[in-house]
Amino acid sequence: CVVDVTENARIFRELLRAVQYLHSLDTIHRDLKPGNIFLDGEARTVKVGDLGLVTKCVDAESQRKF
Repeated sequence: CVVDVTENARIFRELLRAVQYLHSLDTIHRDLKPGNIFLDGEARTVKVGDLGLVTKCVDAESQRKF
């Protein structure tokens, strides 16, 4: 099995960008695993799938009950 370190690093960076994008929307994936990471087409663009468990982050301070 030949491992292309440069290609793997690129894929990992794209995955981190995808997670960062979800977080910028105050969203958590909650089921990120290899089976939910896809490489699309010849360009091998990273796609994150199975958003069924996605949840919005809520500021804990605003949820405090008095």
